[in-house]
Amino acid sequence: MFGGKLKQNGIESGKNQFDISFQEIVFTDKKSGEKHIADICLSNDLVIEFQHSPILPEEQLARETFYKNMIWVVDGTRLKNDFKRFIKGRTNTFEYTLFYETEKPKIFKVQFIDWCLPNNWLKSSVPVLFDFYGDGTFSDFTEFRKPLYCVFPFQNEYAVVAEISRETFVNTTKNGEWSDRVHHFMKSSFYNEIVSNKNIAFKKQQRTVYTINGIPLLGGKRTFMRRFKKK
Repeated sequence: MFGGKLKQNGIESGKNQFDISFQEIVFTDKKSGEKHIADICLSNDLVIEFQHSPILPEEQLARETFYKNMIWVVDGTRLKNDFKRFIKGRTNTFEYTLFYETEKPKIFKVQFIDWCLPNNWLKSSVPVLFDFYGDGTFSDFTEFRKPLYCVFPFQNEYAVVAEISRETFVNTTKNGEWSDRVHHFMKSSFYNEIVSNKNIAFKKQQRTVYTINGIPLLGGKRTFMRRFKKK
C-alpha cells in the first residue's frame, strides 16, 4: 500500500505515511467497555483504518458506528483477480458500461459496481478507498494502479467513485481538509442526484479500449496491431 511493501495485515506502509504519534491509538467504549485500536487517529479526530485481511461485517459495522468520522483504505490486491475485475469495469470492457464520466473531473457515476469491487465493502456507511498498488512488483502495472479509488456511501443503483492521488489523500487528511471536503461533497445536489438515482447528465465513454486479459494496453490500438495482427 502507498508504494511500500505490504507487511503484517497490509497496513504498515500506509500507516507510516503518518507520524507515529497518530498511530495505534486506543479508545474504550464507555458503554460496553470494549477497546478499539485505531490504525491512525489524527488531531482532527479523523480515524483511518488500513485493511488487508478479511473482516467480518459485524466488526466492520462496529468500527464505523464507534468512530463515525473515519475512512477505510482497503488493499485491492488481496485476491488474485480483484484488480483484473476492477480494471475491466473501470475501462468499460464488460458487456455493459459501468463507469460514466461526469461534469466533475475524476468523479464517476458507476452502475453495477459490485461487478468490479468486493461487495462486502459496498454497504459501508463511510468512504472506502481501494488501493491497487500492492507492493509495486506486478507485471501488469498500469497507470490505473497509481490513484486511490474512493467509493462514497450509497444505497441505490448508482455509486459515486472518485480517483484521488495518494499525495492529495495524505495531505488533506493531515491538514484537516478531508473531512470538510467530504462533508460538503456528500451534501451537494450533484452527489445526491446520483445516489438517489435521478436522471442527471453524464458523458458516456465512446473510445475503444484494447486489452490483454482485461488489462489495458498503454499503447492502445498501435500496440495491439503490432503485437497481435502481425502474428
